[in-house]
Amino acid sequence: MKTEKMIVYFRVDEFEKCCEFASKILGFASFKKGENCEIFIDDSGYSGLGYCRAQGEDTDSGGCLVSFAVEDVDGLHLKFKEAGYAITEPKESARHGVYHFYAADPAGNTLELMRFV
Repeated sequence: MKTEKMIVYFRVDEFEKCCEFASKILGFASFKKGENCEIFIDDSGYSGLGYCRAQGEDTDSGGCLVSFAVEDVDGLHLKFKEAGYAITEPKESARHGVYHFYAADPAGNTLELMRFV
């Protein structure tokens, strides 16, 4: 699987403090900002952190979500589904500007496979 970006999302109560931490302490640049989530990307442009308000509805994960930006969302969905790991159908989220689906690894950890649109 070739990835373009990897973003780890965290649901947090301390949203503003975490966003300040990502920008001022880690030195990550704000990549995408929403009302309840903000994504920060490192200097390489490959990896990042996403902080989401704990009470927001921006992730399908209870605490931590690993998201991979990929080109072939539908092909990967088929692969995951045939192996029994896909847990949602691919769909476009205009709110978040992505086409994505969620899957679980063998331990039940949630992964998101998405493409920015």
